[in-house]
Amino acid sequence: MIRMNTQEKLDVIKMRVETINARDWDSWETLHLETAIRTAPELVEPSVGTKGMRIALETLVEAFPDYQLSIRNAFGEWDWLCAELTATGTHTGPLNMAFQTFRPTYRSFESNFCSVFSFKGTKIASVWEYYDLLGLIGQLGIGREI
Repeated sequence: MIRMNTQEKLDVIKMRVETINARDWDSWETLHLETAIRTAPELVEPSVGTKGMRIALETLVEAFPDYQLSIRNAFGEWDWLCAELTATGTHTGPLNMAFQTFRPTYRSFESNFCSVFSFKGTKIASVWEYYDLLGLIGQLGIGREI
C-alpha cells in the first residue's frame, strides 16, 4: 500500500477544499474511499460512504449557496492529517440538522473548525470534524428555536 508524506496528504485536503468550493462533487468523491466515514457535531450518527457524505454536502450548500472553505493550518504524521479550517456562508435555504430543520435566517456566519483525516493509501478513509455548534447557531440567529 502506498503511504503518502504529509505534503501529499495536505495536497489531497487542498483538493478537497477546492472541489467543495467549486461544487465539483464527482471530483470530491474520488478523493475518498467509497466506505469513508464522517463524524461532526450536527450528526446523530456518522455519515458512511461517499454517497451519503456527498448528499450531506449538497444539502449544506442548499442552505448556504455561498458556502466557502479555506485552510488556516495543517499538520500530520503517519496516516493522519489535522487541518484547521474556516467556513463562511449565508443562510438562505433550509438548514437540516439531525435534530431539526431551520428556515433561512439570511444571516451570515464565519466559523473556525478542526478536521482530523485518516488516510488509507492515497484516499481519505475518515473525517472527524470538531466545531462550536452552539456558536454557529447563535451567529445564524436560530438558537432561540432549539
